[in-house]
Amino acid sequence: MFAGEHSGHFYFKENYYADSSLIAGLILIQLLSENNKPFSQIVAEFDKYFSSGEINFKTEDVSKVLKESEEHFSGAISIDHLDGLSVWYNDWWFNMRASKTEPLLRLNLEADTKVLLRDKIKEVSDIIL
Repeated sequence: MFAGEHSGHFYFKENYYADSSLIAGLILIQLLSENNKPFSQIVAEFDKYFSSGEINFKTEDVSKVLKESEEHFSGAISIDHLDGLSVWYNDWWFNMRASKTEPLLRLNLEADTKVLLRDKIKEVSDIIL
C-alpha cells in the first residue's frame, strides 16, 4: 500500500505506485488532527531503530568504493544490488548508491543501538574515504 525512502520520497499503491509528497503531507495533517498528539510522539511509536539519515560523500570512483565495501562486508547475512549496494546484518544494515543528480555517493545506515550506529558509520566511512 505504501513505500517510503529516507530521502523523502513516498509511493502509494492507489496513486499508481507513484511518488507523491502532497499525498504524504495530507495524510500527515489528517493523522495529526485525529490523534491530537505532537508529531514527535506519533513517530516515536514506530521509530525503533537509530538512523544516520542520508550522508553524502564526494568520491572519484563510486564503482571502486562499492566493490571494496562489498568485499569488506562479505560476511553479511544478505547483500543485494537493487539500488546501489545494500548490506544486511541482524542488528544493522546500510545502503550506499551513486546520486543520480550530483557527483556524490549517498549512505543510509540503521542500527539497533546508538553506539552500534556510530561505530558502523565510522567503519563504512573509512572505506569510502
